Amino acid sequence: MRFVGPVALASALAVLGAGCGARQNKGDEPGPGQIATEPDLGQREPCVTPSRRREEVDVNGDGRANLRHVYEWERRVCSEFDLDFDGRMDITRFYEDDGETPRREELDYDFDGRIDEVILYEGGRLVKRELDTNFDHRVDTWILCERGYVVRVERDRRMRGRPDVFEDYVEGFLSVAAYDDDLDGKPERFEYFEEGRIVATGVDTDGDGEADERTRVSIESAGPALERALCEAPKEES
Repeated sequence: MRFVGPVALASALAVLGAGCGARQNKGDEPGPGQIATEPDLGQREPCVTPSRRREEVDVNGDGRANLRHVYEWERRVCSEFDLDFDGRMDITRFYEDDGETPRREELDYDFDGRIDEVILYEGGRLVKRELDTNFDHRVDTWILCERGYVVRVERDRRMRGRPDVFEDYVEGFLSVAAYDDDLDGKPERFEYFEEGRIVATGVDTDGDGEADERTRVSIESAGPALERALCEAPKEES
């Protein structure tokens, strides 16, 4: 499976509602580490502070707040949602200055009180996802988005804190996947795709991070095409 998106709470997130300029590669191969950032999820952005006013709702009548809106004066700064009614907030959403447009979300998929994904927005549009897919409290997958489609993915297969798989997408379809198998920071192995189906492989023999040899893959050996990778429902340009 080449695209790792949110694996839980998808239906719940849909009711909450929510990319960036087009990214172009200079060469045939995706460059290493272009969107990966600090993997540590230990530092949460505070929502509730002593100086902020809170409005709380007990949705299921158990005496505990399941929905909380937090304000500075009259401006809503953030909201928190307890989806499994265990008394701990599972989603925190931060807003732009208008109090409506999301700018950041923090999500706890396994209900352990720790962040498993951070979603970033620009102008209310989703531009980046940072995921902890093995629940070790460190980001291992970085996803760049544009108009609802995935345009770049970087993965840390070895869970070392930096990516060793680099994927570029065109309109949500995987175009090139590059693998840093010897963990030297540069890919040595490549796969090329057209309309989601692998058409060639490549290897770097001189260590410069670019393929020197390519081999075509037959249609019979290619297997089924990969589905288009979405970050959210694509939005049409106005």
